[in-house]
Amino acid sequence: MHSEAKLSRRGLIGKSLGVVALCLTPKAWGGEGFWNKKDPAAWTTEEIFELTSNSPWAREIRLDLKAKGGAKGEDSVNAVRDPTTGEFRGGSGTNGGQKGEKPPSAVVTWESALPLFDAMKYRLPADFIGHYVIGVKNLPILVDAGPQRQSAEQLVDWLKNSATLSAKSKDPVQAGVVATSRGGSMVLFGFLKELLPLSEKDKEVVFALNTNQLALKAKFEPKEMMYQGKLAL
Repeated sequence: MHSEAKLSRRGLIGKSLGVVALCLTPKAWGGEGFWNKKDPAAWTTEEIFELTSNSPWAREIRLDLKAKGGAKGEDSVNAVRDPTTGEFRGGSGTNGGQKGEKPPSAVVTWESALPLFDAMKYRLPADFIGHYVIGVKNLPILVDAGPQRQSAEQLVDWLKNSATLSAKSKDPVQAGVVATSRGGSMVLFGFLKELLPLSEKDKEVVFALNTNQLALKAKFEPKEMMYQGKLAL
């Protein structure tokens, strides 16, 4: 299926199960997940939801919002902007630190992993071939809502320069491709595989996004990311 089908099935899952619970706690699966016991055609909606929200390939991460949006000297306005079109998608409702407010969270998924393909039946954009692809859903891209707005190209470059993928004893790799998916609700980050060869022997792989406005870090363990007897990245 193409991206339209992917969006449709994601939407159905979200509606049927409601909002993702905050602060999901990763656990050790050790090959015992349903994805290694059942054929993908037999996976239930609830199991697909688990795979894409709290599994070896998915993490829910609290965001560190560093600053408010808004031009200097003006009222701050938080907005979510699609880095592909440059269009705003409305305010996020968070301002990076009002008292009593919990920081928002984002779901980070390893989108290029085979189990996610089998679950969602979609294809990544052609630009992401040969890349590890990390998706960040519900990422509030806070930008200046004043007169000095960034262009879509500048916003994409800003995200590329702010995202890295790393493993212990290996140099971090910067994102080479960035795009949005699912109507702008997810940002995809592509990292060239040949620059960061990974295996199940790597104890921890870290995706980090660190801008002047927000930061997040998601840790993945390759030894847990085994699917049908093979490493699925």
